[in-house]
Amino acid sequence: MENVQLNVNALRFLGLDQIEKAKSGHPGIVLGAAPMLYTLYTRHMRHNPKNPHYAGRDRFVLSAGHGSALLYAMLHLCGYNITKEDLKQFRSLASKTEGHPKLNVGLGIEASTGALGQGFANAVGMALASKHFATNFNTAEATLIDNYTYCLVGDGCLMEGIAYEAASLAGSLGLCKLIVLYDSNDMTIEGRTEITYKEDVAATYRGMHWNVLEVADGRCVESIDAAITLAKSGDTKPTLIIVKTKLGYGSPASDTPGAHGSPLGADGITDTRKYFKYSHPPFETPPQTATFFKQKMGEWAKWEEEHKRQVREYKRKQPELYDKYLAFFDSKKAVQKVMAESDFWADDGKPKASREYSGLVLNKLNKLLPNLIGGSADLGPSCKSYLSGAGDYHVNPVGKGKNIAFGIREHAKAAILNGLALYGGLNVFGSTFFVFSDYMKYAMRMSALMELPVMYVLTHDSIGVGEDGATHQPVEQLIGLRAIPNMHVWRPFSYKETAAAYISTIASKSPSSIVLSRQTIDNSEIGNSEFKVSNSEFRIQNSELLQENILKGGYVLYESEGFLQAQQPDNTTSNANNLSLTADRSSLIIIATGSEIPLAYEVAKKFEAQNAKVRLVSMPCVEVFEAQSAKYKESILPAGVRARVAVEAASSYSWHKYVGLDGLVIGIDSFGLSAPADKLFKVFGFSADSIFEKALKMYKAIIKQSK
Repeated sequence: MENVQLNVNALRFLGLDQIEKAKSGHPGIVLGAAPMLYTLYTRHMRHNPKNPHYAGRDRFVLSAGHGSALLYAMLHLCGYNITKEDLKQFRSLASKTEGHPKLNVGLGIEASTGALGQGFANAVGMALASKHFATNFNTAEATLIDNYTYCLVGDGCLMEGIAYEAASLAGSLGLCKLIVLYDSNDMTIEGRTEITYKEDVAATYRGMHWNVLEVADGRCVESIDAAITLAKSGDTKPTLIIVKTKLGYGSPASDTPGAHGSPLGADGITDTRKYFKYSHPPFETPPQTATFFKQKMGEWAKWEEEHKRQVREYKRKQPELYDKYLAFFDSKKAVQKVMAESDFWADDGKPKASREYSGLVLNKLNKLLPNLIGGSADLGPSCKSYLSGAGDYHVNPVGKGKNIAFGIREHAKAAILNGLALYGGLNVFGSTFFVFSDYMKYAMRMSALMELPVMYVLTHDSIGVGEDGATHQPVEQLIGLRAIPNMHVWRPFSYKETAAAYISTIASKSPSSIVLSRQTIDNSEIGNSEFKVSNSEFRIQNSELLQENILKGGYVLYESEGFLQAQQPDNTTSNANNLSLTADRSSLIIIATGSEIPLAYEVAKKFEAQNAKVRLVSMPCVEVFEAQSAKYKESILPAGVRARVAVEAASSYSWHKYVGLDGLVIGIDSFGLSAPADKLFKVFGFSADSIFEKALKMYKAIIKQSK
């Protein structure tokens, strides 16, 4: 038999016990929002804690991630793999129960959250994914996809601009299986919300095409239950349930800012236990509560078995559709399919802007990968990111198409892409101008933290943007993105490098920032990247080897005859088998990326005219290059060659590691200007003559020192 009040109090105090033991955490949301989470998990969530990865499950996202102790307590009671000992390690080093939730579906945590509003947008992305699957796979005869996405938000989440962006799109697309519970306690760290937040939230969300329901007493499980039930009956709009609560309800700090982020202390905990008449020891679950949740575990297991029966029925009625559905989740096979497709790596050889190469690659992937989905922040035509023949997501029936029109909402777009990827089974991309990546930065960081292979297509890089001027010319963004752990930043110059950027992402657990030019990259002088390398074990002999080298992030694009010379190791007899290839100390290495590759090639030829031995290294992705073996990296950038120059029309900070103390970096460490791109490149010193003059001075100085 369900003892609602006892069970809710057990949830509250398991949360408080964690915070008190850690001497750190947020008790206010634990006390106020416990009835909401209890109602959701015990009466509405379709899930099975003993099989948390089950694809048919409902999703829950705690956008108000500071309430992590409440979530961990709930998952513990439900039977997920969070033990009492794990609760005791809350906020401790290497514990499962971190200060804010970190993605771990095996524990029941569907997303990493914390920065307010991100989880809201993640939930919108999950609901987008669910609708896409349902529209494409459900039929009149059989249903395969029918899950809900739930999200718990607070006042702070809804104040953030990302929430408005995400909510507006969700309402426009009618994501009716998205239900957001709003813990409305009218309190922030600095005081009551009326200081900064006087708007009529219900009217605002109704204006964004949401259903809005209100629960006057957030302590009442039956009222919350009724509201969620009513929300699930809607079929055209997402639902916001405004639940009025008190921050820190029942504690001495109730309804004050002090309840937000400070432990209650021993006396405060004692007083709170007295208020709720709760006498059970810390971290102990009342026997009646444990019995109740054991019964629920049985119900959840039965739900999964029933759903599996429905899936078997679907498979019987729709075998071809079911096989297609399974293929969405086989990423390894998808990568093999693309890699084996010769046309994927081939282009017409004509010079293009790398954004045009990207458009060609995306549309080839669209034909090879039925689960490719994405869109732009209202810049699809400029970013060349529209999937031809794939349909628009917003066109009736909503959800069927693969092109998502995000509107002018960069911040929400990036977090929604994370939600799409979190749902599973989709290859996800999103495009905008590179300079606007600043709007998306935190969500991109979360992609990297959660190991989500989201493809960020970022066009109009550097001063090549031209006449739009400094406001639209990204110069510092490359180094900013390269500084994010696990973010792969690709800046390709050719079709093959662009293709490698996409396939590398699909095959990895890392997001990518694929940075692309507005202007045409004239690579006609260097054979559209089909180069010959002399006297090298890394000789580029055919397309297959070229592709393999590009996928290593950095490779030899061109080198002078004799750059590598045969050398007899010490203490060996003269034998051809003992000879190794060693770079001449009087050689020069030029490293470049993207649109500066043809320029770097010109500089290399100028050095050759001076009888210098030159190697040109293309480094489309520093992060992937760094992941290679020490042997490979040494083979590309031999330590003995001190004369090095790096060329990239962006901040110089990325390259000092590779050129060393003696080398030279040709970059841009100031804002841009407004003028045609070709004039700007000359003004900022990106001409073959200018670079050669600076590099030659550096080269002569190093050669002189080495003699």
